[in-house]
Amino acid sequence: MKGVSTFSRTLKNGKISWGYRFDTAPIGNKRQQVSKSGYKSKKEALRAGMTALQQYETIGQVVSPSDMSFSDYLDLWVNEDCNVDLKPTTILNYQKKINNHIKPNLGAYRLRSIKKEDLQAFIIDKFDNGYSYNTLAFFNILVFVC
Repeated sequence: MKGVSTFSRTLKNGKISWGYRFDTAPIGNKRQQVSKSGYKSKKEALRAGMTALQQYETIGQVVSPSDMSFSDYLDLWVNEDCNVDLKPTTILNYQKKINNHIKPNLGAYRLRSIKKEDLQAFIIDKFDNGYSYNTLAFFNILVFVC
């Protein structure tokens, strides 16, 4: 199967719920798929599926604007990547942690100058200061995003 396909389900209350599905890389010669349902229309499911497929296909690619600040990159990440499939409260919590912890410490640096080791040192410092597991887990997400 190539691309995104849609499907419908009839819920217990009689309403129809739409979803999308696409293939990912096989693991152990077994077919792997990503699917998500709960959309109100076929068009909405297809649009979300295309966005998810694009995100899957481009994960790990390097952002080229070398003079972009880390602060601007985080804003771009929240607006373009997080808004795709995260709840508004999750995005609000991410923005709070970014504004209160990351931007004051690392936000002014150019994106090209920040290394994984810098982010890891930042996380270790937060761990040593007794921050919660939830906050530290979010900071670990940034290591993979950058």
